[in-house]
Amino acid sequence: AVADSGSALLRPGVLLAGAWAPGGPTARGVATLALVAIPAAEVAFAILRRLRARRSVMAGDRGHPYDRLVARGWPSAAASGAYIGAEALLATAAVWVALEGSVAAAVVVDAAGAVLLVAVAAVTGALTPDRDALA
Repeated sequence: AVADSGSALLRPGVLLAGAWAPGGPTARGVATLALVAIPAAEVAFAILRRLRARRSVMAGDRGHPYDRLVARGWPSAAASGAYIGAEALLATAAVWVALEGSVAAAVVVDAAGAVLLVAVAAVTGALTPDRDALA
Protein backbone atom coordinates (compact mmCIF):
# COMPACT_ATOMS: atom_id res chain seq x y z
CA ALA A 1 0.00 0.00 0.00
CA VAL A 2 2.83 2.41 0.76
CA ALA A 3 4.35 1.78 -2.69
CA ASP A 4 0.94 2.40 -4.25
CA SER A 5 0.61 5.73 -2.45
CA GLY A 6 4.02 6.86 -3.63
CA SER A 7 3.33 5.93 -7.22
CA ALA A 8 -0.05 7.64 -7.04
CA LEU A 9 1.78 10.89 -6.24
CA LEU A 10 4.64 10.28 -8.68
CA ARG A 11 2.52 10.34 -11.84
CA PRO A 12 0.83 13.67 -11.04
CA GLY A 13 4.21 14.99 -9.89
CA VAL A 14 5.67 14.29 -13.32
CA LEU A 15 2.66 16.02 -14.87
CA LEU A 16 3.22 19.04 -12.63
CA ALA A 17 6.89 19.20 -13.54
CA GLY A 18 6.00 19.26 -17.24
CA ALA A 19 3.34 21.91 -16.70
CA TRP A 20 5.82 24.17 -14.93
CA ALA A 21 8.48 23.76 -17.64
CA PRO A 22 10.30 26.99 -18.54
CA GLY A 23 8.41 28.97 -21.16
CA GLY A 24 5.05 27.31 -20.41
CA PRO A 25 1.98 29.37 -19.57
CA THR A 26 1.71 30.16 -15.86
CA ALA A 27 -2.04 29.45 -15.89
CA ARG A 28 -1.37 25.89 -17.06
CA GLY A 29 1.07 25.32 -14.21
CA VAL A 30 -1.28 26.73 -11.59
CA ALA A 31 -4.24 24.79 -13.03
CA THR A 32 -2.39 21.48 -12.83
CA LEU A 33 -2.20 21.87 -9.06
CA ALA A 34 -5.89 20.86 -9.03
CA LEU A 35 -4.90 17.53 -10.58
CA VAL A 36 -2.80 16.56 -7.56
CA ALA A 37 -5.17 18.02 -4.98
CA ILE A 38 -6.89 14.79 -3.95
CA PRO A 39 -3.82 12.56 -3.53
CA ALA A 40 -1.89 15.38 -1.84
CA ALA A 41 -4.81 16.08 0.50
CA GLU A 42 -5.08 12.37 1.37
CA VAL A 43 -1.42 12.33 2.41
CA ALA A 44 -1.71 15.58 4.38
CA PHE A 45 -4.88 14.45 6.17
CA ALA A 46 -3.33 11.08 7.05
CA ILE A 47 -0.23 12.74 8.49
CA LEU A 48 -2.28 15.19 10.56
CA ARG A 49 -4.63 12.47 11.78
CA ARG A 50 -1.76 10.19 12.82
CA LEU A 51 0.15 13.00 14.53
CA ARG A 52 -2.99 13.92 16.49
CA ALA A 53 -3.29 10.28 17.55
CA ARG A 54 0.40 10.29 18.55
CA ARG A 55 1.10 7.49 16.08
CA SER A 56 3.81 7.08 13.52
CA VAL A 57 2.99 8.88 10.28
CA MET A 58 4.05 5.64 8.56
CA ALA A 59 1.42 3.57 10.42
CA GLY A 60 -1.62 2.60 8.41
CA ASP A 61 -5.15 3.39 9.47
CA ARG A 62 -8.73 3.33 8.23
CA GLY A 63 -9.40 7.02 8.75
CA HIS A 64 -9.30 8.13 5.12
CA PRO A 65 -12.49 9.75 3.79
CA TYR A 66 -13.11 6.66 1.61
CA ASP A 67 -12.87 4.37 4.64
CA ARG A 68 -15.10 6.66 6.70
CA LEU A 69 -17.76 6.70 3.98
CA VAL A 70 -17.72 2.89 3.71
CA ALA A 71 -17.92 2.62 7.53
CA ARG A 72 -21.03 4.85 7.38
CA GLY A 73 -22.69 2.37 5.04
CA TRP A 74 -21.73 3.69 1.62
CA PRO A 75 -21.16 0.89 -0.88
CA SER A 76 -17.52 0.68 -2.01
CA ALA A 77 -18.55 1.58 -5.55
CA ALA A 78 -20.32 4.74 -4.35
CA ALA A 79 -17.35 5.83 -2.22
CA SER A 80 -15.02 5.21 -5.17
CA GLY A 81 -17.44 7.05 -7.44
CA ALA A 82 -17.33 10.06 -5.13
CA TYR A 83 -13.54 10.15 -5.49
CA ILE A 84 -13.74 9.71 -9.26
CA GLY A 85 -16.39 12.42 -9.52
CA ALA A 86 -14.37 14.87 -7.42
CA GLU A 87 -11.23 14.21 -9.44
CA ALA A 88 -13.16 14.55 -12.72
CA LEU A 89 -14.61 17.86 -11.55
CA LEU A 90 -11.21 19.21 -10.53
CA ALA A 91 -9.57 17.92 -13.72
CA THR A 92 -12.27 19.47 -15.92
CA ALA A 93 -11.87 22.79 -14.14
CA ALA A 94 -8.08 22.58 -14.46
CA VAL A 95 -8.24 21.87 -18.20
CA TRP A 96 -10.75 24.67 -18.76
CA VAL A 97 -8.61 27.15 -16.84
CA ALA A 98 -5.43 26.05 -18.63
CA LEU A 99 -7.13 26.57 -22.00
CA GLU A 100 -8.46 29.99 -20.93
CA GLY A 101 -4.99 31.02 -19.81
CA SER A 102 -6.18 32.99 -16.78
CA VAL A 103 -3.92 32.78 -13.74
CA ALA A 104 -6.64 34.33 -11.56
CA ALA A 105 -9.13 31.67 -12.62
CA ALA A 106 -6.53 28.95 -11.94
CA VAL A 107 -5.99 30.28 -8.43
CA VAL A 108 -9.75 30.37 -7.83
CA VAL A 109 -10.13 26.75 -9.01
CA ASP A 110 -7.26 25.61 -6.79
CA ALA A 111 -8.62 27.49 -3.78
CA ALA A 112 -12.13 26.12 -4.33
CA GLY A 113 -10.71 22.61 -4.61
CA ALA A 114 -8.78 23.05 -1.36
CA VAL A 115 -11.86 24.32 0.47
CA LEU A 116 -13.90 21.39 -0.88
CA LEU A 117 -11.29 18.84 0.23
CA VAL A 118 -11.01 20.31 3.73
CA ALA A 119 -14.82 20.39 4.01
CA VAL A 120 -15.03 16.72 3.00
CA ALA A 121 -12.33 15.84 5.54
CA ALA A 122 -14.21 17.71 8.26
CA VAL A 123 -17.58 16.16 7.39
CA THR A 124 -16.22 12.60 7.20
CA GLY A 125 -14.02 13.02 10.27
CA ALA A 126 -10.88 12.24 8.27
CA LEU A 127 -8.81 14.57 10.45
CA THR A 128 -10.02 13.09 13.72
CA PRO A 129 -8.38 9.93 15.00
CA ASP A 130 -10.67 7.40 16.59
CA ARG A 131 -10.13 3.90 17.89
CA ASP A 132 -12.13 2.24 15.13
CA ALA A 133 -10.27 4.06 12.35
CA LEU A 134 -6.79 3.25 13.62
CA ALA A 135 -5.57 -0.16 12.63
